[in-house]
Amino acid sequence: MTRTLLAVAALSLAASSTVALALPVGECSARFFAPQRDGSLNGRDWESFRQGV
Repeated sequence: MTRTLLAVAALSLAASSTVALALPVGECSARFFAPQRDGSLNGRDWESFRQGV
């Protein structure tokens, strides 16, 4: 029982920390449009930029 509760707590912590790393769409789009204006995207589109590719 204790082992199960510990596993659930660890998974919950991992899931919440992963979500906290994501940028809001507005901030992500601002980070996309700045290099798009100065031409430093190297041909990447919104989807590849958003996914970090």
